[in-house]
Amino acid sequence: MRQQRVRICGEVLVLFGLSFCVSSNLVVAGNLFVTDGSSGDIYTFTSNGNQSTFASGLSYPVGLAFDSSGGLFESDHSSSNIYEFTPSGSRSTFASGLNWPLGLAFDGSGNLFVADNNTSNIYEYTPGSNRSTFASGLNGPDDVAFSTPEPSTIVLLGIGAVSLLAYACRKNRNRRIAWRAILTVDISCAVWLLAADTQAATLTFDDLSTPNAGTLVVPNGYGGFNWTYFGYLDPVKRYGAQDTGYSRGMVSSPQVAYWSGSIVGPAIISGPQFTFTSAYFTGAWNDGLNMQVAGYRGGVQVDSTAFTVNSTSSTLEVFNWVGVDELAISASGGVTHGYGGTGEQFVMDNMTINEVPEPSTSILLAIGAISFLAWRRRTRTA
Repeated sequence: MRQQRVRICGEVLVLFGLSFCVSSNLVVAGNLFVTDGSSGDIYTFTSNGNQSTFASGLSYPVGLAFDSSGGLFESDHSSSNIYEFTPSGSRSTFASGLNWPLGLAFDGSGNLFVADNNTSNIYEYTPGSNRSTFASGLNGPDDVAFSTPEPSTIVLLGIGAVSLLAYACRKNRNRRIAWRAILTVDISCAVWLLAADTQAATLTFDDLSTPNAGTLVVPNGYGGFNWTYFGYLDPVKRYGAQDTGYSRGMVSSPQVAYWSGSIVGPAIISGPQFTFTSAYFTGAWNDGLNMQVAGYRGGVQVDSTAFTVNSTSSTLEVFNWVGVDELAISASGGVTHGYGGTGEQFVMDNMTINEVPEPSTSILLAIGAISFLAWRRRTRTA
């Protein structure tokens, strides 16, 4: 494989707040993956054009997409399956029962979108392979793609640091310029990491194992949180054609979370600090259901609000509570809608959160500050 090499003149590069010796060579390489429908193979090509077979025995492979962990997903047109390949080439079936799947694309949350040609639908699969219909009524869709929010930014910052350091080396090894370059990329990378760490995530409960006709408890660890008195269900499997607030409150299919009622105490969500951005709420059986939500940090209440929801449609409630580590949610009152059931249970779906940066990021920022202090000291003594 042809290797592209970059050599830096014996400086220490501080990137992401960490020190890396860059006096050795840096290697950049990548392979091209190609589906060959007629042969049923997937080929790989190195950067200088050397070809090898990655997988064979497929039924007219078409679309390819990599997930964030390096797994390769392939839409198998004739078998109507989606296959998943490990980096070593081991194959498993990720999804089946499609009708001529073609284009594939992953969103930032790891959900796979598939253009299903014969059904004219775009399907969305959670990482657990639960399927929902994202769009329908098309006319033979062929491909899907997402616009990406500059994942290459960090690479550009690194290249910029390399360029500045190389310039410093050429200018009689001017250490002041070198340290300014280091400081610039250090702060820029820290800001970039902070922004990346605080990206929103939406908990849909659709990627949990699907209960049949009953209900299940939201497991601790889901979304990185502990869940108390929260269940989840599939309204169609649980109630069939019966109209309920569970089905009316479903924002993304096929599942919703719910609270069992005041007899057990408030529903609790707890874990590491996060920003509670928003969630959809619905009364399971009652209209005019009075909702109470409180946010805590370290056992101390720091936020609270109250609002009313109905059982006929979901209500998006926006909170934007920053730095909470526990939520207590309960409901009371209201008047039965007449669905055939009664109770003060509420339905919750599509809860959006922003995680507070991990401690590792805070450490990186602290090391970045140390780099700044070191630079100041050097400039004063230069």
